[in-house]
Amino acid sequence: MERIDALSIIDKKKAVCDIGCGTGKVLWDFSQRGFLRLIGVESSRYRSEITKKRYGFQVYTGNLEDPEVVHLLQRQKPIGLFFCFHVLEHVFDPAEFLRAAADLQEEGEYFVLAVPNGEREPWIMRLFWLPHIHSFTRTSLEFLMRGAGYEIIDEEKTYPDQLVVIARKTAERKEGDGKTLVYSVEAAVESFCEVMKPVALLPGMRYRLQWRNKNPTPEYIPAPSSRIVDRLLRYGEQAYDFLAMRLLGRFTNRRSCVVSELTRRYAYPRNSPIEIQYDGAISFLVR
Repeated sequence: MERIDALSIIDKKKAVCDIGCGTGKVLWDFSQRGFLRLIGVESSRYRSEITKKRYGFQVYTGNLEDPEVVHLLQRQKPIGLFFCFHVLEHVFDPAEFLRAAADLQEEGEYFVLAVPNGEREPWIMRLFWLPHIHSFTRTSLEFLMRGAGYEIIDEEKTYPDQLVVIARKTAERKEGDGKTLVYSVEAAVESFCEVMKPVALLPGMRYRLQWRNKNPTPEYIPAPSSRIVDRLLRYGEQAYDFLAMRLLGRFTNRRSCVVSELTRRYAYPRNSPIEIQYDGAISFLVR
């Protein structure tokens, strides 16, 4: 696949839209490269107001697929580029999200998209970090984009922990390769079962379930019975990781959670401190 300079192929007379623009830093970078028609879409009213006041950009508050946002973006066409950095994994329905973007673009216009690489993202992160609703592999991402009417034309910036693709709007939507998608799902399920297989833990003991980016399979380490001592040890590890990153360039990204016996069993869901709500049937859910 030929390497492409995304900024050089985009017509600077067309609008550039940053989906999930946050506080406007990316839009500002585009403005410094000569793009004049800059638009942001941001679900947080607080962040969208900051972007408007700080840079003066046009920002629509809401989600891309909201009818009112779609209506406002229709008036900004042609949209030469959608830019979306680590947003898709937070979206309730990624297919609807991508179709909404595709309906706002003409054939030959572009979408730059970045998401965590599901093949390298630790399964424990997907289980316990609720803001990430979805995980994507290269195969599933292509399947979604083809179904919305995009073809991936460059992925040169992809690296092990992150998928970064440049896609171009095509004349029609195409079905993805179902066989490779099924294989991708099966591989993910196998990986999940391997990570979460039963482990013999001694009763009455506290354990710390720990994992790193370089070794996504978690390991169980006995934790001190004193929560104060355990917390001090964690602060020490975090300080060491920070110094190793700043002074030696070694990025550990150590993460962990404490595993212990239940001290209280909840009789009713309403008494639990964690609650997950959903509508309709669930096809596949891992949490």
